[in-house]
Amino acid sequence: MSISDSFKCVWFDPYIDIQDDLKESLSSHYSGMRFFTDPFVCTIYIRSIVPSQLRVRLVIKLDYSKSAHQLLTLVHPLNKIDQILLLHNKDQAIEAARLQQLHKLITVTSDDFEHILEYIRSPRDKYRRLIEIDLTCAVRERQAVYLTIHDPDRFWWFQVFKHHIIQMSYTANAASRLAAKLDMLEVCREVYANNSRQLQAIDKFEATYEASQAVEWYTKDTFVYRLINHTLRTNDVIDTLYTFRFYIADLCRLLADYQNQKRQKLTVFRGVSMPREQMLTLNEQVGRLVVANGFLSTTHDRQIAQIFAGESSDHVSSVVFEIKIDDKEEEMPVLVDTWRWSQFPDEQEVLFDLATTFRVTSIDNDGFVVKLLAQRPFVRVDSAFGLISDDIDSSGLDEFVFGKLLADKGEYNKSLRYFLALLERSSEAADQYCARIHMHIGRAYRLQRDYQSAFKHYCIAYGLQTNSTLPAHARILACTLDNMGAVHYDACQALEYHKRALALRHTVCDKDDRCIAACFSYIGHVYFKQGHYRQAIKYYQKDLCMTRHLALENDLDVARTYMNLANVFYAQHHYGKAMQYYDYAARIYQQCALPNTHRLLAEWRTAVIRCPKKIIRHRSVINKWLRDKRRQ
Repeated sequence: MSISDSFKCVWFDPYIDIQDDLKESLSSHYSGMRFFTDPFVCTIYIRSIVPSQLRVRLVIKLDYSKSAHQLLTLVHPLNKIDQILLLHNKDQAIEAARLQQLHKLITVTSDDFEHILEYIRSPRDKYRRLIEIDLTCAVRERQAVYLTIHDPDRFWWFQVFKHHIIQMSYTANAASRLAAKLDMLEVCREVYANNSRQLQAIDKFEATYEASQAVEWYTKDTFVYRLINHTLRTNDVIDTLYTFRFYIADLCRLLADYQNQKRQKLTVFRGVSMPREQMLTLNEQVGRLVVANGFLSTTHDRQIAQIFAGESSDHVSSVVFEIKIDDKEEEMPVLVDTWRWSQFPDEQEVLFDLATTFRVTSIDNDGFVVKLLAQRPFVRVDSAFGLISDDIDSSGLDEFVFGKLLADKGEYNKSLRYFLALLERSSEAADQYCARIHMHIGRAYRLQRDYQSAFKHYCIAYGLQTNSTLPAHARILACTLDNMGAVHYDACQALEYHKRALALRHTVCDKDDRCIAACFSYIGHVYFKQGHYRQAIKYYQKDLCMTRHLALENDLDVARTYMNLANVFYAQHHYGKAMQYYDYAARIYQQCALPNTHRLLAEWRTAVIRCPKKIIRHRSVINKWLRDKRRQ
């Protein structure tokens, strides 16, 4: 690899534009040399260079104004700055010596032209100093890659988990918040174990960070934005959201708070260097939705975006994204002017929230301009979050909900590991709290059809609740009994558990209550397994009547009851009636926009595909929906 391939060389001199001979001579020795006279424009260019494994050799001509000092202040902390050659005359020797304490700086007199050329052309080791290399330098800094929303399931779950970690931050106590902070910083220290500068920044973050500083920390050239955006683009996004929940929740909340203060119609820009093949792929997305898989930085100034875009080559396209935000949208995307917190206010940065969606409206392949329209999320997360069925208790403890979401996503092993880890951290917690953890562990086993392990943990939960010095909450105790009955192999014993649960619920619940309706459903299950179909239908219909009275027509609990009735009719070989109720459930799932990977849809598909094909064909909703789901 040549020097020009591995380095960018930048020359800063406020008076270079009037020194044509010098520019021509330098350009002849290094064809990729870029010249700047303004310290802020020079900084913007350096920060825009991608891929970021390219290091920058900077030559600064020390003048009698403050320009050189301003540039040094702005760029010396940047990791991509490899070395800085400071040119000075004899009268400036004392000032140059004072500045040489900066560890990336090499000073040389400006008349030593051969020395300057050698610096530009030589291998890095010849002038090597102790320069820290960012471990994530292979990541394109501040460059979130656009992804097509060809997988709505992934996006749905991402938005739901994101919504949840924000909700967690609202209700977290001091101990939970500290645990989240330590989880994040432990990972950060592992990644930057050999980077003393970033370790110092991590220590400072741990000692001084406040939630109100989330935006300010993101705009700094430190581990925060680098590591979070990198892991969001390369790792499992759900794991990343959880690992960095402490900071991501603060940043999302702060962006939303500032966004709500000001809404207006505007256009912002983003410049990127994009591989030609990626540009060709983007051409196919006109009219479609794309999503930024991280927080997205843009600017008010098109010229700044063009600087970040760099220059096109045979393999790379210099692309400017022109993003319009319409104030007439019912729900504008979250975006905030961050220049007031930034170390680089001249960039006029506008930051979009995590996973903002856009529609590609047009692409100018001649000028490499991609026009986007920022969109509100096509998944209404506020309503989608309410769809997650809570079949254990209604406590709403946020640390439990995350693990339950993993199970609903079909990530049963992850859910199990999550609750086992939570149990290990909660050894000193109250019995009632640990009992609920055991209930969730039992649920994870039950969904994997390991009923013996599930029953074991339900029994532990029941024992902790009844032996606690605090009185057990009747609703939670009843829920535990129902779960014990749901996994017990003996139908008579299971029925006994459910009837005890129903009696308990009658003592604390209103006559019309979802908990009582759920108990009817459990009893119906027992009769169904025994082949007592009339009794099963009787209790399922009680469940349906009460649930429809208490819930909206498109509630998942209603769909669950339709599924139960359909299964009974199928067992009775009443296929037409079974398909009628599968159809009812399908309509609700369709209205709720459940992702294809949700466990309820998996159960629905398993039930429907076993029905006679001639019956399925008469159900247009089911037939069409099955086809649509197969295409996704």
